[in-house]
Amino acid sequence: MSPAPDERDRIRAAMDRILTSTPERSNGALTIVALAIEADVPSAVTAKVHRPGSVPPLTEQTFRNTRARELSQEGSASHAGG
Repeated sequence: MSPAPDERDRIRAAMDRILTSTPERSNGALTIVALAIEADVPSAVTAKVHRPGSVPPLTEQTFRNTRARELSQEGSASHAGG
C-alpha cells in the first residue's frame, strides 16, 4: 500500500518545512519519525515513502547533504571552544 495522494502532498510540504528549518508540528529533526509528525501521517507511511528507491533521489540526497552540513557545524562548534 502506498501513501494516498494527500499524504504525499503533506509529506512533501513537511520535508520542505524541515529542510528550511521552519517546522510547525515536529522538532525539525531529519528523521522519519519527525517527518511523520510534521506531515501528520502515521510513521509507517513515511517509512514506506523513505525506503531506498521510493523517495526521489534528489530528496534523499537533500536529506543526506543537510544532515552532513549539520554534523559539520556541530563539529566546528565543538572545536571552536577549545
